[in-house]
Amino acid sequence: MEVLLEQNDRSVGGKDFDLTSRHFLFRKAARAVILDHEGMVGLMHLKKRGIYKLPGGGVDRGETIMQALIREVKEEVGVGFGEFKELGITLESRYYEGDDHGLFQMTYAYLVKLKGEKGVADFTEEEQSEGASVIWLPKDEALDVVKNYPFPDYESHFIKQRELRILQEAAKFWHEF
Repeated sequence: MEVLLEQNDRSVGGKDFDLTSRHFLFRKAARAVILDHEGMVGLMHLKKRGIYKLPGGGVDRGETIMQALIREVKEEVGVGFGEFKELGITLESRYYEGDDHGLFQMTYAYLVKLKGEKGVADFTEEEQSEGASVIWLPKDEALDVVKNYPFPDYESHFIKQRELRILQEAAKFWHEF
């Protein structure tokens, strides 16, 4: 898969940490740009954090990337999907001041088409505590919402850039879906 974005603390306006002396946790993740039957894009809105995210999350031990994507989309949006297209990967390395380790995340991004009817999300307790909901927006509006939301915390800088780049790549292929 093509690398869509590489970002680190410096690229989002953070400190320029000496990464050679840091320990990093490695995390694989999968995210989906989901299109419904009307061509609307499904986004997660975490109201208490004030951010918008693409559905997806971490790959659990023993899971393939596609198994994780299927599980996360079902949990976070309550839907299954049929057709899909690989979009690329994003790479993030970030370090939180005061922590003894950083995070290196490789996110696999897909454009997927809803299969069947929309269901009900099964949010985790953490997502529920963040006021999670699913919203469906026209394609251009989804891009604008992600592009224009503010940066409420340090992590959201990374999320915004990752989601925006994935949506921009998906936009190249919307006409095929």
